[in-house]
Amino acid sequence: MCFDAIDEKTGETLTEETLEFIRDLIRMATESRANNGTSLVSVLLTCRRKHEVDNIPRNINPIAPENNVTYINIDDYDNDEMVAAASVFESLDSDVVRLIGEALGTSTLSNTNSRRSRVTKVDASIEVIESIRHPVLWYVFSQLTHEQQLKCIEGGQQALHYLGKDYLAWFRKKAACRIKNLQSGECELALCEAAKTFADENGVGCIEQNWLKPVADSIGNRLYANRLFHEAVSAGLIVRISERERLFRWRHPWFCKFLVQNEGDLE
Repeated sequence: MCFDAIDEKTGETLTEETLEFIRDLIRMATESRANNGTSLVSVLLTCRRKHEVDNIPRNINPIAPENNVTYINIDDYDNDEMVAAASVFESLDSDVVRLIGEALGTSTLSNTNSRRSRVTKVDASIEVIESIRHPVLWYVFSQLTHEQQLKCIEGGQQALHYLGKDYLAWFRKKAACRIKNLQSGECELALCEAAKTFADENGVGCIEQNWLKPVADSIGNRLYANRLFHEAVSAGLIVRISERERLFRWRHPWFCKFLVQNEGDLE
């Protein structure tokens, strides 16, 4: 059984009854394995923060290797994982699959049947290829129309606009689920205000000056500004550089630029 996103920050979608149900399943799995050598059920928990998983099985015998617990970290896709994903995602355009294969230097995907003439040589955008190594952006990219996928992978003028628009929509949906009473438009406003404080989208910002203050001033709520910051970190929009010095940067600098350029036209 799989339980997705168990680390809801507010706990509002993971009740004590749900937690106890998960613990019962873990007890069943560990006890059946201890008694019979095999588990009656496998429990898969997904979350953004490992310590949240560690907190689930309290009041249960400590999780130990003999109970066959495995932690799986999901990072940016490497070349092999990109090839595997491109091979199985049926939503990808065949020409897009071929271009990804050529960019990665693999014949596995380069031999994909093409609907277009190869007389004109078109290469995949390295910036787009590197961006869609991020699993969330891979998902966003795979959900674009075939025409948009092709324009995006070729790195045209609007290439990153397609990714940025749907990446924002994905984050907005997640933030709305996790931050109760977040008003319509506040997520976009907050991100734009933070982005505008960066003179260079590749630069490093201070959490207070480049996020908390501008976001709180724009939506009128410092608590929500702080929670949006943590959601942005958890969702991979931004990356902490230093806990002690309270610094961060945009994980994808082009997304910071996208927010600034499209302010007022993102709802």
